Amino acid sequence: MEKNIDLFYFSLSLACGTIYFFLYRDTFFITQQNNNGIEFLEEKPSFEELNSFIKTLKSKRNSVLLIKYGQINKHLNYELQFTNLGHLRDLEVINLDEYQAKLQELNKIFNKQEVEIGFNIKRGQ
Repeated sequence: MEKNIDLFYFSLSLACGTIYFFLYRDTFFITQQNNNGIEFLEEKPSFEELNSFIKTLKSKRNSVLLIKYGQINKHLNYELQFTNLGHLRDLEVINLDEYQAKLQELNKIFNKQEVEIGFNIKRGQ
């Protein structure tokens, strides 16, 4: 009985390995908002063309997001714009310097000063 079970598992693993070998593809996925991925085959038409397409796609995405969420507007509330700038930074649409510049612009429009955390203790009194 034990010899037969070993043969069964060997046959099963050989069959699974063969199926994997024939069905394996080099793929790349870009996720969407609804967690469905867009599948790209890395070698069709070529790896360089795929990278070029993805860079173009990211560039277009960044410009759309920057136009939609990266403009400071005094008619929108502070918290929404602050959150939008944080999301743009997290998505790497803007870098740290751009984020800080836009945050300063936002604070200037809404007359926000930096909040000191802690106690302001003056010595000698």
